[in-house]
Amino acid sequence: MPVPLGPPELSMEPSGSIVLNNTMVGTTGIAQSFDVFNYGGLVSDACEDVSLSGTNASEFVLSGASNCKTGIVPGVACSGISVSAKPTSTGAKSAALNLVCGSLTQSVNLSYTAQAMPVAASIVFYPSSFAFMSTAVGSSSVAKTMSVQNPGDSAIASCSTATLTGANASEFVLSGAASCNGGIASKGSCNGISVSAKPSTSGSKSATLNLVCGGLSKTASLSYTATAKVIKVIDTDWETGDLMQNIYYPYSLCNKPYDAQISTDYSRKGTHSVRFEVRATDATCGGSKRAELYVPGSLAVTPTLKWFAWSDYMPADYAKDAKAESHFQLHHSGATGSPIFGVWVQDDKYYFVQSYDHNEDGVITQVKHDLGAVRKGQWDDWVVYIDTQVDASGKLMVWRNGVKVLEVNGPNTYMINGKADPKPYPKFGIYKWPWSNGGTFNPSTRVIYMDAVSMGTSANSIGDFLMQ
Repeated sequence: MPVPLGPPELSMEPSGSIVLNNTMVGTTGIAQSFDVFNYGGLVSDACEDVSLSGTNASEFVLSGASNCKTGIVPGVACSGISVSAKPTSTGAKSAALNLVCGSLTQSVNLSYTAQAMPVAASIVFYPSSFAFMSTAVGSSSVAKTMSVQNPGDSAIASCSTATLTGANASEFVLSGAASCNGGIASKGSCNGISVSAKPSTSGSKSATLNLVCGGLSKTASLSYTATAKVIKVIDTDWETGDLMQNIYYPYSLCNKPYDAQISTDYSRKGTHSVRFEVRATDATCGGSKRAELYVPGSLAVTPTLKWFAWSDYMPADYAKDAKAESHFQLHHSGATGSPIFGVWVQDDKYYFVQSYDHNEDGVITQVKHDLGAVRKGQWDDWVVYIDTQVDASGKLMVWRNGVKVLEVNGPNTYMINGKADPKPYPKFGIYKWPWSNGGTFNPSTRVIYMDAVSMGTSANSIGDFLMQ
C-alpha cells in the first residue's frame, strides 16, 4: 500500500535575519538572492507576490516578486528573488521580506546601514572675492586673508604657489603664496595666503588670485579704487638726524644728555630712531620722571589730528616692572586728569588706558584694555584712530602690527565748557609717574626706541599708516 505524501513545508533561504552591505545614499547596493524550497511531499498552493514590509521598506528594492506564483514543487527551488539596499537618507534601515502560499508563510528580516556619499575633494575660497576699501596712492590697505578650504572626504596632496594675474596685478601685494604647497587635509583649510592693496596710481584696480590644488583650479577676483595720496600732517623718521624734525618740541625733556637722542642702534624705517631713557634718580620735570616729545595743542593743526601711528622697540634686556609707564598718550588740554588715552607698559604687557569726564562733573571714567605681551627685541607697529566725542558718536580703534586689537564706541574725552576738549595733544617717549615721589626702584632705568611717528586727520585712512 503506497505511503501518503506529507504536506508541503516551505523554507526561504537564507533565513532568519540578513544584514545587507552598508550602502551609500543615492546608490543601489549589491543584491541579496533568496530561494524558496518545499521540503514536504505535496506541491504548495499558489503563492502571492513576494512583498516588503516595515518602516523602511521603501529603502529596499525587490526583484522577482512574482516568480513563485504557481506554487512551490517539492525538490525544485523557486529562485530569482532578490533584494537590494537603496537608501535615500543615512542611518539604520530595516524591513521584512514576506512570502504567502495559501496558509503557509515565510518571512526574513532585512537590515543595513546607509552611509553618506563621500564628498569629492575640492577647493573653495572663503571669501570668494576681495573688494578692498579705497586706498590712497603710496599707502597700503589692511591685508585680507584668503581661507582655502577642502570640504571633501579625501585630502589634497599638494597645491601650487598662488599667483596674481591681471592688468593691475602689480598694484596688489601677495603674501604667503606658498602656504598651501603641502596640500589640504580632508575637511581642512589652509589660511596663510593674504592680499593687500598697494596702489602706485589712482583709479580702479583689479586682479585675479590663482591657485591649483590636486589638479583643481580656483580663482578669486580682487578689486579696489586707488585715490590720490593724502599727505600725513606729521611724518617723522629722524633720517635727517634732527631730533626736532617736523613739529616736535622737547617740552618734557629734563635737560639730561640721555633723555632723547637720535640713535642708529635700532631702526624700524631707514637707519635712525629716537632713543629715550629715564632714570629713577633723575630730577622731576613737569611734575614727574619723563623723557618725551610732544606736539603742542597751540598749533592750529593739533585739534584736527585723529590718526596716531608709531613703532616702538624694547631691547632684549628691558626688565619686567610692575610699576606702569606710558609710551604714547593723547593728553587733554584741561588742568587736571589723566590723558584721554595712554599706551602703557606694565608687567611686560601692553595696556591701552582710556580716561574721560564726558559730563564735566569731575567724575573721571578710566578703562584699562589688555593688548597683549611685550615683544622684547622686536618692533611693534601701532596705529590709533580716535574721534573724540562726549556722546555715543565717539569712536576709537587700535591696530597692533596691522591687526585691529581694539574698537570702542561711545564717549571718550573730557568735556570742557560744555563741549568735547578742543585741543588735546599727543606726547610720546617714557612717562614714569610711579617714580615721581622718589624711593628705591628695581629696575631703576628704562630705555626704549621709537621710530616712524606719524599723525593725520579725518582725510587719512588706515592704509596711510600701515608699515610694510
